[in-house]
Amino acid sequence: MRTSIVLLIWLVSLQLPQAQTFWTEADPQSLAFPESARMDIYPQQYRTLELDMPALQQALAGAPLEFSTGARKAAVLVELPFPDGRMEPFLVVESPVMKPGLAAKFPMIKTFSAVSAAGKPYSARFDYTVQGFHAIIRTDEGIIYIDPFAGGQTQYYISYYLKDFDLESLGLPPMGCGWSAETAEEYLLPEEKPAQGRGLDILDETPVELRVYDMALACTGEYGQAKGGTVAAVMSSFNTAINRVNEIMTPEAAIKFELIENNDLLVFLNPATDPYISSNVGNELLDQNPSVINSIINVNFYDVGHVFTNGCVDVGGVAGGTVCSQNKAKGVTCHYSSSINHIAEQVMAHELAHQFSAGHSWSNCPDNQGQLASDSAYEPGSGSTIMSYAGACDDQDIQNGSDIYYHVGSLAQMRNYTTVSLGSTCPTIVATDNHFPEVDWPYENGFFIPISTPFELNAPATDPDGDALTYCWEQYDLGPLADMGSPVDDSPLFRSLPPASPSNRIFPRLQAILGGLSEEVEVLPTYSRNMTFRQTVRDNYPEGGGTIWNEVKFKATGLAGPFLVTHPNSNGIQFPGGSFQTITWDVSNTDQAPVHCQSVNIRLSINGGQTFPYTLLAATPNTGSATVSIPNITAASARIRVEAADNIFFDLSNFNFQIVPPTVPGFTFLVNAPLSQTVCIPGEVEIDFSSGSVLGYDSLLTLDIPGNLPSGVVAAFTDDQILPGESTTLHIDFSQLTFNQEIGFAVRVIAAGGDTLFFPMEFDLIYSDLSALAMATPGNGVSGLDINQIIFSWTDLPHVDTYDFQLATSPSFSEEDMVHEISGLTTNSYVSPVVLEKNELYFWRIRAANECAQSEFLSPFAFHSISLSCETYTSNDVPVGIPSTGTPTRTSEITILQEGTINDLNVINLVGYHEGIQQLDVFLKGPDGSQAKLFGSYCGSSSPFNLDLDDESPFNLPCPPNTGQAYKPAEPLGIFDGKNTTGDWTLILQVNDDYGAGGLLESWALEFCASFTPKNPYLSNNELLLVQPAGTRLIENVSLLVQDDDNTAEELVFTVVTPPQHGTLVWDSNNLAAGGTFRQISINSGNVWYVHSGDGSLTDSFSFVVEDGTGGWLGITTFNIEMDPNAPIATEELPAVKPLRIFPNPSSGLVRVDMPDVLSGDAQVRVINAQGGTLVLEQRESIAGGFDLDLSGYAAGMYWIQVQTERGRYSGKVVKK
Repeated sequence: MRTSIVLLIWLVSLQLPQAQTFWTEADPQSLAFPESARMDIYPQQYRTLELDMPALQQALAGAPLEFSTGARKAAVLVELPFPDGRMEPFLVVESPVMKPGLAAKFPMIKTFSAVSAAGKPYSARFDYTVQGFHAIIRTDEGIIYIDPFAGGQTQYYISYYLKDFDLESLGLPPMGCGWSAETAEEYLLPEEKPAQGRGLDILDETPVELRVYDMALACTGEYGQAKGGTVAAVMSSFNTAINRVNEIMTPEAAIKFELIENNDLLVFLNPATDPYISSNVGNELLDQNPSVINSIINVNFYDVGHVFTNGCVDVGGVAGGTVCSQNKAKGVTCHYSSSINHIAEQVMAHELAHQFSAGHSWSNCPDNQGQLASDSAYEPGSGSTIMSYAGACDDQDIQNGSDIYYHVGSLAQMRNYTTVSLGSTCPTIVATDNHFPEVDWPYENGFFIPISTPFELNAPATDPDGDALTYCWEQYDLGPLADMGSPVDDSPLFRSLPPASPSNRIFPRLQAILGGLSEEVEVLPTYSRNMTFRQTVRDNYPEGGGTIWNEVKFKATGLAGPFLVTHPNSNGIQFPGGSFQTITWDVSNTDQAPVHCQSVNIRLSINGGQTFPYTLLAATPNTGSATVSIPNITAASARIRVEAADNIFFDLSNFNFQIVPPTVPGFTFLVNAPLSQTVCIPGEVEIDFSSGSVLGYDSLLTLDIPGNLPSGVVAAFTDDQILPGESTTLHIDFSQLTFNQEIGFAVRVIAAGGDTLFFPMEFDLIYSDLSALAMATPGNGVSGLDINQIIFSWTDLPHVDTYDFQLATSPSFSEEDMVHEISGLTTNSYVSPVVLEKNELYFWRIRAANECAQSEFLSPFAFHSISLSCETYTSNDVPVGIPSTGTPTRTSEITILQEGTINDLNVINLVGYHEGIQQLDVFLKGPDGSQAKLFGSYCGSSSPFNLDLDDESPFNLPCPPNTGQAYKPAEPLGIFDGKNTTGDWTLILQVNDDYGAGGLLESWALEFCASFTPKNPYLSNNELLLVQPAGTRLIENVSLLVQDDDNTAEELVFTVVTPPQHGTLVWDSNNLAAGGTFRQISINSGNVWYVHSGDGSLTDSFSFVVEDGTGGWLGITTFNIEMDPNAPIATEELPAVKPLRIFPNPSSGLVRVDMPDVLSGDAQVRVINAQGGTLVLEQRESIAGGFDLDLSGYAAGMYWIQVQTERGRYSGKVVKK
């Protein structure tokens, strides 16, 4: 992780000299400018300064290159002027926007990136060029610009907040940008279109990647003249524009642009000789620019192309193609003002986003509806973000000009395009040391809120690098065209607001609620509808921002609301401090379905509703009334907030009230816990109470619970009598309860000679013991299940909310073995949508969960699908001709002599042709007269057919049916299931019209699959294995032996279902977990061991299934192990089995067995057959380097030779011919 930038900046600032200041205050009235100078920018407020440019350039010459080793530690410390008179220190690195070769041509043009040296949430990008110094600074107080006071000079500057600049002064036309969704689609080849529906808003913990795109930026001769008439002047404007766009896109989307090496060749200075025609018509420039750039720059040498021109008569700017595509140079920015910064942010950043596949975000803009992007129109009216039309939509305008950030919908489109679509194919990827923020997401989709009721969304995040985060909550609903303030269906209600440091947003804005204002740009739902919001979290890292988002979906319902505070809710109300008061509210059906709000919090503000620091009651029942203890304070502007404790909606009292000094003695009493709680049982709860004295009140307070407690509940106070100022705790024991239930009771507080208070409490008790969960069907060990009719079921526990289900081909349940899994089932049965395979062993398991607990997955059940044997029978009487006259019927037969019950029937290799296939009907007729139509009377005059027909195919019949693939027949072949295979099967070709077309049947065949009952392996030995504690013991076939009447020990495969819990099962030096396999021959040959862990356990076990490879299997079986100090002693360490060299192999008689080690002493030699039987067991006094063995008396087959010596174990395999 990157070191916290705040800490890093602080450390660096300690090591650097005092920040260098190159700015001095200047009096705007006394400035002297050359005649060519002109003032282009007119902020309402600004600060005027003089810059010592040579000194600044000299200081910045020492700035290290960004991303170079230790760049931030070696950063240059420079002060930048803020509009309010401050000089703020920044750490500066060079951040070029020109490739090295291009930069070498223009050494007078430099670009820099900076962060606050004081640890403040400030970042900046600036440059110096032949046109002077330009900077943009992002702060938590707003965006700051530093621009030349006037063009044509480089000595004097203004520093101003963007909010003090009237964008109308730019003269931006009210016309749109010329982009349309349909046009953008046309410019994308099919393989270039961005992927849809990719969930890219959830990111892993990898570092943020910066994507650098090489830009070819051209200009018309008119633009070149307007910017100074020299290549250096124009390149200066290019540099400033790209730097400004990078300041937006790099922290927002981790995208950066760099001008290509020979970009100066794209600068045209003479309108009469430049290659552009109609330089003031943006749509014409759009089509001309690719050919202009590609005639000068190789099309493979840039990623995105764009052209600058002066004001256009048809558009403000326009884009067509997208980066990395064949039309990557289709981008135009029209400059209506000489302010490079503002045109870059208001026009160029918009058009470039189009080139990254982002659509318009506005939803209603009269006269521009042809440019509506229906799949990204998330903002009401004109919108206000970069991809909006703010200022161009008449009465649908939210504001003049766009705020300088992208809507989350635009960010999602750009991320999708740059990470998984075509835009990912051409950039240079730069790994940064930044990481994405991590959000603590509190919401689940699907809840309801009442109509006409304010609500609040909040999700805090942390940044692993310590960056200052900003948050932006935006509506993410698409709906039909609607005027602002008058939504229809799911059209957007709420405008986007710029990112800010609070992690919450109140809807509508708090000041509107407090002032009782109604605004068209923020409208609460007044009818039932869907609501979707996304929270975007930005870390604003200047070298590649980590931006993430999360989404919540809920609904407004007309069955509830408005939810309203009713008291205090008028002018002139006074509450004495330290008094008890009744707060009331209109529940308005919010306690009923579908909102189901059972409890509310009551909170107090003493600053007119700006904040609510006092919680008077937490999670009190949503009954519409509650008694609260007013703090013993005074306040002139108090308000009450009643908010759902388990939802997002709330209401505020409409008027301020006063809290005045008390006049009579009394006491305060607070419940320091929610009055409504969910409790996991068996369990206990403690609730703390505190009290206070008002004006010296000192009478005893008595606490009790009136009436009888619910059965099984035990409650007691630590002290049931206290004096004001003392505290007590109520202890409630629910450990005797064993099922879900809701209970309630009240705590009573009796004051001697004073008030009696009641505090109603409600508890939702959730039973957390899930041990009764059990699996039912298919039962463990069931065989022959129909693959299309399997119902999985288990016990229905009333206190369970959801079940998770898994189905796999291995008890490991690994990703590669998983057949199907699903979470969140709410019933105790499930039918898998996956069609299972025939002749396959499956494992399934479940687990349960409720609000309090989640069980482990149960030990799996195993079942085997139906065992089928398939045979193919081919027609021998083809070809069969089909006459071209009349309406003939022709047949072909297949006679089957074998007897069997049909489980599945398919027609395969049906090949032929007919000149009028729509006049041909084809049927299959069985021996018993049953008949199914295969195809016919469709598909025009297409001639050939070549196909298979299978009920289980997912495909319907195509036209023409000549692909050779399997399709569903016109009528199901399942009518033959369960019938006998024996007899004559007839293919019928019937011409149904005398059109005069003929044809030919070339081939056909039948594939029959009939069920059979395989012979299963059976358990011969399953004896308790005794093992010394912490010892090792060989598992031999005298302890564990599975046999099969028609399969060898080599073919019997054990699969571990549950491994040992207190030791390790080992095969041939491999530790076996669930899903691990070994064979019976491995046991027979001494290659399976159990190793005890020495953890003090006395027993252990493992379970397994056995398959024979031909459909037979042995169900889940347990092998038991017991620790016994008197068990036979095994070798202390797991033996490594060494290979024997046996030759000749195969052999018809005598073989030589070579030992890999030189041995002395006795050896035990064992010969084992494929069934696991021991044929030879003998002691040899000395085998030295090897020995001979005669196999001539053995039957042909495979044998294992084992040798056990004091040096170890040896094994080898030999084939007897």
